Amino acid sequence: MHKGMTLGPSWPLWRRWLAACDALWHDLIGAWRVARARAPQPIDGAALRDLGLCRSELQSYLAEVDGTVEATRIRVIRQRQSTTL
Repeated sequence: MHKGMTLGPSWPLWRRWLAACDALWHDLIGAWRVARARAPQPIDGAALRDLGLCRSELQSYLAEVDGTVEATRIRVIRQRQSTTL
């Protein structure tokens, strides 16, 4: 609902419903914009080379960092050890 807007009983039911839908729509659009802004951007080949990875092993690396599979890369193991100390 927009600030300063009161939907008292003097408003017809259809207008209160329309205002509620409008507020919901604005909230959804705002949430979508925030999620879109926070979405990870694609990584190009140069950035992957700088990280010492190739595109084919990116999903495997992310799974190790996320902890969904056992870590086999030294950098992931060292990162886990440094955060637990």
